[in-house]
Amino acid sequence: MFTMKKIWILLVLIIPWSSLKSQDFAKLTDSYLGVNSQGFTQPAVDIFSGMVNTGLHNEISIPKKLYFKIDVLASAAIISEKQKTFRGKTDDTFAPYQEAIVPTIVGPNVPVTVTGNGGAQFIFPGGLGISYVPVMTPQLTVGGIYGTELLVRFMGIDIKDKIGKLQFLGLGLRHDIGQYFTKGKIDLSFGYYFQNFKVASYLNNTNHYFELGAGKSFGILDLYAMLGYQISDMHVTYKDSDEVNDIDFTLKANSPLRGGIGIGLDFNLFHFFFEGHYANQLVTTAGFGVKF
Repeated sequence: MFTMKKIWILLVLIIPWSSLKSQDFAKLTDSYLGVNSQGFTQPAVDIFSGMVNTGLHNEISIPKKLYFKIDVLASAAIISEKQKTFRGKTDDTFAPYQEAIVPTIVGPNVPVTVTGNGGAQFIFPGGLGISYVPVMTPQLTVGGIYGTELLVRFMGIDIKDKIGKLQFLGLGLRHDIGQYFTKGKIDLSFGYYFQNFKVASYLNNTNHYFELGAGKSFGILDLYAMLGYQISDMHVTYKDSDEVNDIDFTLKANSPLRGGIGIGLDFNLFHFFFEGHYANQLVTTAGFGVKF
């Protein structure tokens, strides 16, 4: 049976499972239902949107002839200080009502306790106490048709009765606009990317990303920079049998604007690249691929 606890597990699927082994996950989530759900969860949508919008290409130029790329990316989102805490609130059963600065799901592993009438205590458990989140992603790119390339990312896992079906789909279209303006003096491209992460009917994260890129090739060396705008929504819904812990909310990424720089090494068949992006947190990405 799907429980509310598993909702929170889904939100941190991109966090290393080793981070969860030292935690009592039931205690971690008990105080973060209801009014505290959104503040506790906000880093998840920021981290997800930050990581999926990296490593979309290893160069700005789009060759004129047909080509295929198969890449494997390794990214790490560095957790910022402001992502580690939020203003938590006591529930209706606790008096007097109080607020406190408490850990988010990626925050310090230090509980916060407030004291009420008669010495009653309300405990906000510590977070997972992590400083970065790693993830790996495969992707396929097809390009060279009228100065345009198409990117595809896909993953599907069915964990059946434990969690359900997990699906990740990413699609992107990028066009060489430098051919109209700079005539080869500098490479310019504009791209749109749609990415969706879905878990059964409980979690749905949709990300739209628009990116302007500029770069220049110097033999095997490619230097480039990107400026992007992201629209990311994470919808979490859960219907409890007693309707006490029903959850239905949507979160948006805190920082729509993002920028990045990259460096690539192109050896015809093989290529390597490294990027750094910043929106709400720093994301670093290293990639390796083949092109044919």
